[in-house]
Amino acid sequence: MKTFLIATDFSAASRNATQYGIELARAFNGRVILLNAYQPLPVVATDSLVTAMPVDLGELVKQQLEAEADLFSSERATRLEIVAKEGPVADTILGAAKEMNADLILAGMKGAGKTARKLFGSTVTSLAKKSAIPVIVIPEGVSYRDPATIALANDISSQSGTHLLDALRGLVEKFHSKLYVVRVVTKRSNEVVEVLNRPWNLKTMVADLEPLFEFPVDKNIDKALSEFVSTHHVDLLAMVPHKESLPERWFLRSNTKEMIFKTNIPLLVLPEQSHRLGKHTHSVLF
Repeated sequence: MKTFLIATDFSAASRNATQYGIELARAFNGRVILLNAYQPLPVVATDSLVTAMPVDLGELVKQQLEAEADLFSSERATRLEIVAKEGPVADTILGAAKEMNADLILAGMKGAGKTARKLFGSTVTSLAKKSAIPVIVIPEGVSYRDPATIALANDISSQSGTHLLDALRGLVEKFHSKLYVVRVVTKRSNEVVEVLNRPWNLKTMVADLEPLFEFPVDKNIDKALSEFVSTHHVDLLAMVPHKESLPERWFLRSNTKEMIFKTNIPLLVLPEQSHRLGKHTHSVLF
């Protein structure tokens, strides 16, 4: 991974994600881009609502980005490139990431007001839903540490491309991480079935990473994953949202969104289709 794009709204959660992204990029000797997507604010004129775009709004955002970059400047810090772009926030971030050939998008998740964001959506969930580039969601207050232990929530279909886990592979190889592949089952007897029916492409993708396969038993998938993360001291959880509408997917795919709000560790969202492979189909969370 060479290019890391960090989305910021200048909040404490975003600053935390910026710090995390800088540290991660340093390990890869990577390029770091700090991006703010801004929109004109509506103002009231007489009795009607109109949109006013100050001529210097873009310049003001750039100045704020410069001040933000100064917060992280030091002799050993990775230099931050700053970019301000006007437009709908999530779509603008994704467009910029594609334009700059980003390998990874990083975004912070605020700790306060999660219930409202869960009901009405947020920039972070929109990024995870639409992105064809891997996204890492960093919960507010989580400090960076090398991911010594990584867990992949295994809901990988036999149709998933072999490049699906490229970002995960890059992390495992860079940090020599222990990798768990976790498949939640509803009853212990299902474990044998899961082992026998493990997708061949998954075996190909992770064989040389020497993963440990685990089958926690629980009807509540996100609860089981949270408990697994805690008991196995996992530093990074990876999940794959799906675009399929098969009945069994409706429940499973919503868990990626649930974990965005519930996880206490960074969450790596791996899109099934990559823009680098010339694909234009987006994964869907809802």
